[in-house]
Amino acid sequence: MLIPAALFAAFSLLLIIWGGLLAERPRTNAEQAAGDLAVLVGACFALTATALALATIMGDF
Repeated sequence: MLIPAALFAAFSLLLIIWGGLLAERPRTNAEQAAGDLAVLVGACFALTATALALATIMGDF
């Protein structure tokens, strides 16, 4: 289960970076909202990756 955790972590990092860049220089309000949402989803994926990694290390999976 460490491979899915690593994939979640990589994808969440991409979402957080992309969303932060999009929210930082928005052309419209919709672009800023999309950037904010991407950062929020990335943070959720990061929490999921952390939970998967911890569960794997602790021996639950």
